[in-house]
Amino acid sequence: MAYATGQITLSNTPRADLLVQVETLLTTHTAWSFVEEHVDGSWTFRIWKNSGLENSWGQDFYIAFGLLSSNETLYCFTFEVWDDVGKLGIRGCPNRTSNLTPEETYASYGGDTGYPLSNSTAFGQVTQATNTTDFDWYCLVTKDVCIVNVDTSNNFLYNGLFESFVTDHPQEFPITSSSVTLGSCSRRPAMGGTYMTNAFNLTFGFWTQAEGTVPTGMPLHGNKSLGARTVVIHGTGTGGLYRGLLYHVLRFNTDAAVEVGDTITVGNVTYVYADAQYWLDTTAD
Repeated sequence: MAYATGQITLSNTPRADLLVQVETLLTTHTAWSFVEEHVDGSWTFRIWKNSGLENSWGQDFYIAFGLLSSNETLYCFTFEVWDDVGKLGIRGCPNRTSNLTPEETYASYGGDTGYPLSNSTAFGQVTQATNTTDFDWYCLVTKDVCIVNVDTSNNFLYNGLFESFVTDHPQEFPITSSSVTLGSCSRRPAMGGTYMTNAFNLTFGFWTQAEGTVPTGMPLHGNKSLGARTVVIHGTGTGGLYRGLLYHVLRFNTDAAVEVGDTITVGNVTYVYADAQYWLDTTAD
């Protein structure tokens, strides 16, 4: 487990300063290793590998941090394979709003075809804004996921694995690139439902109804000592299907006065407030 928090003060390069902190944590965890830095036009990408020998799914995957020369925003991407010869990502989590149909072999976008990480269709760009005033940052790195949050953006990034409900499906590979309550996935295995518009689109909710329906309401939400695990849902509306659960992210009933970075302790576990009533388990490994 690697969790840390700190403050960046009056920096002219806040994104670079934030990335140094995030990559320092990644370096300390045995599941993660730096692959390379790749420059593509106005983009600079820093690629990291997550080892299948360490993670819960048993297969390697990759994340990349993208730096665009025109702003101080940190971009994040998640994908299954990195082609270090062609400098291409394969089976990434694509743009969640693009009307994409999964191909038949992997139920992915593009199959074995690689795309530049700058391709905004093949790779959904989840972002973390930074600024030159003071801001606090929070980062959780585990064997399965890298989560990055700052207190000025009302946003946290979740890049990596989620816990799948369909582990025996031959097309399953449960990775996501997401921001707060929305995200995308690298594959859309058929789970009894039909392929829908924006098939790789994910939303996150709470398990309150029968499997195969979109949850409404918040179970346990009225008790501040209990939290609900976050359900990964394909699509929205009545076409939504449950796919799995996010790791290390719970939702607790939250008073209006709570602020990003506040903590609560339940049993022996300390949770830090991320945003939108989501709390991160700081003890996760």
